[in-house]
Amino acid sequence: MKLRLDKLKLHTTFANMFPRELYANDLHLLAMTAEHIEPLTTLALHHHDPFDRSLVSTAIVEALTLVSADETFDDYGLSRLWRESFDCGKRVNYRNLF
Repeated sequence: MKLRLDKLKLHTTFANMFPRELYANDLHLLAMTAEHIEPLTTLALHHHDPFDRSLVSTAIVEALTLVSADETFDDYGLSRLWRESFDCGKRVNYRNLF
């Protein structure tokens, strides 16, 4: 979505970068299940974007830290991480964040 909205620039194609970066950063994809969707039925409407609400719900169910500059996520009482250095366009080693 960010690519289509021209809010994200990649130095290579997504198809080339995505699998490589997942492996390099030891990231694992989560399947969205009914367990992740159910909280959406009662989640407060701090965020009106359905994708962001899905992130909140998944972070709550999986007890994950959400990496985002969006302070609205704080209204949900979940753990959020952001550093100003993320805005510099530098490569981030995600293993060193926590």
